[in-house]
Amino acid sequence: MQESNHKTQVRMIGFAVLIVIVGILLNVATQGKFLALSNIGLIVTSMVAPSLAAWGINFIFTSGVTDLSFGAIIILAATASGIVGNALGYLTAEYERHHFSVKEDERTQMTRYQNMIRKLIRY
Repeated sequence: MQESNHKTQVRMIGFAVLIVIVGILLNVATQGKFLALSNIGLIVTSMVAPSLAAWGINFIFTSGVTDLSFGAIIILAATASGIVGNALGYLTAEYERHHFSVKEDERTQMTRYQNMIRKLIRY
């Protein structure tokens, strides 16, 4: 039992060292941008949704239910979020650069958002 526990600890320490080495190599390859505070914040922020989904899936499987429809639900939610985001004006930078190169005043911008919401309601 002691030897098995010791092997597990050695593997965990080895895995942690491997992660640190890969992080340092990526930082060197990106000229110090990988371990920048802003990038670490983006990485942590981007991990929230997949972590919650993984926790939920783990809960489903440990409760004895084998339901594989969660992948379809995640894709449906992502698609719906994209449609709503585009309709409410959360557009990509490239789209905005291409279509809205002229600055608009607030009234014109509000009218544009209202029209987007009307289009969304028609879906």
